[in-house]
Amino acid sequence: MRRHFLWVRNRWVHYRRTGSGPAVVLLHGSPQSAWSLMPLMQRLADRIAAGMRATIAHAGRPWYVAQIGARVETMFAPSAPRNADDVRRARDGRLEGLLHLYLMNRGVLITPFHAMMLTCPATVDADVDAHLAAFEAFARAVPA
Repeated sequence: MRRHFLWVRNRWVHYRRTGSGPAVVLLHGSPQSAWSLMPLMQRLADRIAAGMRATIAHAGRPWYVAQIGARVETMFAPSAPRNADDVRRARDGRLEGLLHLYLMNRGVLITPFHAMMLTCPATVDADVDAHLAAFEAFARAVPA
């Protein structure tokens, strides 16, 4: 996570930038710090990752869940990639596309260019529950 400052209307505005992909802007009420949002985002991401790992284990799928802070990603590989070449080999565009379509048909939208979720302060427990239920159904429905 990198810190940046921007001069706006005769004052410095602080913002943080991390990750890649489409921009997501998280706003907090002044005088709070952006860090005040992190416990909520982390708790929800922890629930998503734990639920997905339990589903994968129960379904006996050779999939891996990576988590870095509030970011959770499904890798269709049996273990954590060690480098970019491992990620490239593990990518399964057809399975990723099927996951996106399956989730969208159940009202769950995730990052469109891979199987990544980033929790935000607008995410609530019901959103996590919906995602986990849809992911569990997907893991059961996809042929081994």
